[in-house]
Amino acid sequence: MRDISSDADDLEENYEAWLRLAESKLIELRGAGLRVEKIDVNSEELVLWCNEHGLELNAQARSRYAAEKLRDLDANHA
Repeated sequence: MRDISSDADDLEENYEAWLRLAESKLIELRGAGLRVEKIDVNSEELVLWCNEHGLELNAQARSRYAAEKLRDLDANHA
């Protein structure tokens, strides 16, 4: 993700560091009563999605992509 993101300097140095931060944030958000789901992100799909939507690949785009994926999952389970 660091190689393809415009905000690479804001991302963790490696997967293990990112995973620790992500797991901590999941616990925090769930503790606050929020619904939190893990979303698998395929980097090639994300790049294509950003291109289709005219977005720079950054934190905001990753969040929008994940939200859209979650909506798709919800719609498929309804």
